[in-house]
Amino acid sequence: MLKQEAVTAFATNPAKLSGADYLGSGCFANVMSATIPGFVVKTVRDFWNDGWFAWALYCLKHQGEVGIPAILALRLDFTEGKLWALMEKLEPLKYLHNNDKAPYCQISKDAFQHNVSGYFGRLRAIPNHLKAVMDALPDQEFRIDLHSGNYMLRGSKVIVTDPFTLVDPNSGSFISNGGDNGNLLGLKWARETIDAFVTAGDPRVSIVGTPEEAAKQFHPKPEPAPAPVDEFTARAKAIDALLNLLKLEALIEKLRA
Repeated sequence: MLKQEAVTAFATNPAKLSGADYLGSGCFANVMSATIPGFVVKTVRDFWNDGWFAWALYCLKHQGEVGIPAILALRLDFTEGKLWALMEKLEPLKYLHNNDKAPYCQISKDAFQHNVSGYFGRLRAIPNHLKAVMDALPDQEFRIDLHSGNYMLRGSKVIVTDPFTLVDPNSGSFISNGGDNGNLLGLKWARETIDAFVTAGDPRVSIVGTPEEAAKQFHPKPEPAPAPVDEFTARAKAIDALLNLLKLEALIEKLRA
């Protein structure tokens, strides 16, 4: 299957391009092999609560640049709360694969921005990409989450696959650890980026449903509390109910007779 044919097929039914081999998972995502050699299918649940949503949109605008994974297509399904991605297959950093304390793991936004060169040395393009996303989303708190599974290799080149963990700015807790504020879904930059792809007719991005539908379905507003009833009205309603009951009993007695 040619790449353009794959993009078209993915927009219609991404599950058909998903292979049988399970390759890995995270808090929100699963990665499976693809039916196209050299690619994988990534699915992200509740994607607006995952930092990969912002990273994927950014990467799609910066294909071919240093440190950016190749993404053929994205499908945003707001009705099911799922993001699908058809992207290149990369190799793990084997010498860090079993190291749970890999460098750069769980760095705060402020610490990252104050010590970029210390974390990445000569790979200046990578932190510049990360900083661009964080600058575009000033109201969203990030933590850099580059543990050994979140940056990989294309040959000898380092590729950043999943650099962010979102933090709820109100509570300070990690959204991936149980928080749920749907914050990224409503951010102006994310909406404008999606709209730009759609307006341009970019075949790499397909959308099912709307953010508003997702907000209602996955983040429903609580039912408003009933208005308080004054004592007079409450008693009047109770008397009406009692009278109706007496009328019903009288009718039953009449029918029996």
